[in-house]
Amino acid sequence: MASARSQKLVLTIVAVFSSAVILAVSSVFVLGARLPKDHEVRVSKTVPGTPAAVFAALDDVPSQKEWFPGVTAVEKLDDAPARERWREHLGKNSFVLETVEKKSPTVLERTITDDHGPFTGSWRFEIADDGAGTRVTLIERGHVESIPGRFFLHYATGPEKYAEGYLDALATRMRALAGPGPLAPAK
Repeated sequence: MASARSQKLVLTIVAVFSSAVILAVSSVFVLGARLPKDHEVRVSKTVPGTPAAVFAALDDVPSQKEWFPGVTAVEKLDDAPARERWREHLGKNSFVLETVEKKSPTVLERTITDDHGPFTGSWRFEIADDGAGTRVTLIERGHVESIPGRFFLHYATGPEKYAEGYLDALATRMRALAGPGPLAPAK
């Protein structure tokens, strides 16, 4: 008798666990399918340095592996006609970036030109002196085809998280480049 009760308990636990997994996976797909494939995020931050210095830091793609967490390698690719191209590696993932607009020191825009990754889109940096440093506005225009990808972008991380993290890392980089002085971090 105890054996039959134990079996019934195990089967009940397995059934409840299986139902919970099916419900969770179904929720990801149902909620993710209701989200738009395209999004636009606009994030701004004042960072230390002049617009020219900030533009130079953004334009120095190879150095990003030194200051932006997650970037593990950057390769210069053959340029498309009049456009710089780079392959940026983030761990096992990588994507090709192409510079589509470059007006030093006010505008820099790059787009993802390969579509084999989980997302495509562009990042546009608008740079302006604001008296207390340089105001950088990052406009992300993204396209996420994957339904689970849209779910996790919206519900798990938030679409602005990556852009905010990038501007935070840029501010840290600019403080480090400024060295001691009024733009250096307080001790």
